[in-house]
Amino acid sequence: MPEQMSESATNRGQDQNEYLGRLNSLSEKIVAAIAALERNDLQRFEDSLAAQEFICHELSQTARAMSPPAPDHGAVRLPGPAFLLEVKKAHRELARLNRVYAALLNRSRRTVAMVAGLYRCHGWGYDTSRPTVAEPHTWSCEA
Repeated sequence: MPEQMSESATNRGQDQNEYLGRLNSLSEKIVAAIAALERNDLQRFEDSLAAQEFICHELSQTARAMSPPAPDHGAVRLPGPAFLLEVKKAHRELARLNRVYAALLNRSRRTVAMVAGLYRCHGWGYDTSRPTVAEPHTWSCEA
């Protein structure tokens, strides 16, 4: 039974390290997505989104593996305070990055809507047969 306890403790430690590593990796991918948006690099942004989805899936799997076993399995080794502090710091950093990310996406959405509205109102597009400068209009009114 002591061998099984040490093996379980080792596995739990590995799960904890993987979880913390994935939290940090998710932060890095969010930073990469923000940088891609700033550079208007759609491909890097899409790659970052895919990586974020994958990491989130892995985080949920690791979190399930880290959940305490049923009470009938004997003593449960809870995470140490150092690990909990590191996870808390990683979660705070993720929350900060998510606020920045959300604000950037909201501003981007408004900017894209304004540009689309501009093109829609003026009928301009990417049609190369149209003149690049709109022809001037004159307005007159008779009283």
